[in-house]
Amino acid sequence: MPHESSTVPSVLVVDDEEDVAEAYAMKLRTDYDTELAFGGEAALEKADAKTDAVLLDRRMPDIHGDEVLEELRD
Repeated sequence: MPHESSTVPSVLVVDDEEDVAEAYAMKLRTDYDTELAFGGEAALEKADAKTDAVLLDRRMPDIHGDEVLEELRD
């Protein structure tokens, strides 16, 4: 369950393999507001100004992680 406080950093976990993304998120949830995205398109839709960090898989079938990172940086 995400933290209620806005002072808790938020992490977007991005992986096209749902089990992998959920495993990372489970570890991070105790300390961070954590959101999941199952692919590059979903990551670009979910990332916003409130996202403090992104844990990003580089090899995804829809959009390569490097392209997602470039879009997020812009």
